[in-house]
Amino acid sequence: MAHWPSFLQSAGYDLQSVRPLLVNSSDTEVVPDLLFGSNFAQNVLVADCSGEAIPDEMFQDLSDIAPADLRTSIEDLDVTQLSNETVFIGDTETETSINANGADFPGIVIEGDRYRRLNDFDDNNLNENISDGRLPGMRPPTVYHPFSAEDSRARIAVFLGRELAHRAAKGRNQETDIEIEDLLEGAFDSWEQISSDEQEELKRKAEDILELFEQKNVDSHMRKLGQRKYYVNSSKALERKFQEVADDLSSDDSSLDDFL
Repeated sequence: MAHWPSFLQSAGYDLQSVRPLLVNSSDTEVVPDLLFGSNFAQNVLVADCSGEAIPDEMFQDLSDIAPADLRTSIEDLDVTQLSNETVFIGDTETETSINANGADFPGIVIEGDRYRRLNDFDDNNLNENISDGRLPGMRPPTVYHPFSAEDSRARIAVFLGRELAHRAAKGRNQETDIEIEDLLEGAFDSWEQISSDEQEELKRKAEDILELFEQKNVDSHMRKLGQRKYYVNSSKALERKFQEVADDLSSDDSSLDDFL
């Protein structure tokens, strides 16, 4: 993306999956945040982006991930030829955890508007592309991955409201049928890389929020047609109702029952 560091891409790595559910070689379920793969290096980066102190067991769970465990979460990469390594992306708490663990896991440490590499990667191409640098003064772009299933419904409601209003406006003065998955796919540039479990959780949260929208006295401008499918008709009143729900959720992240 323009104005943002792209050192992983420069090193030949593409995003493969977002929050995949893996079963490691110790038969433990583990959900890393991101998988990046390189055809050139035949290597996969298993990334944890918690940005906080890391529990000791997380180091072990991620270390026990073998290439074969990635089979269902990567594309166009042969697991029989792959290597993989764990990388942690976070702040100084993450760095402290890595140092305290006695391991030499590579990391990308962010302090304010600066970032730097901690330890070396197995793939030297990454070491050559990642050193120290400064982040842009603007906020990170949200179009690629605007929210996650772990975010509050208040945050999710803002983006869903925008996308729903956008979809409705495209069919102005006409009935527009919108399915929740289409709505989420429109909000996420990275939708295809999101794991099926994570997609399902996002659909459940989105359905909950759309029911709040529908209950906000939207007259004939919105109604449920079936499971995870809605009719909408563009109007300024509808957009105001979207904002009201987002505001209500921001105040206390109220439950659906509070609006019925």
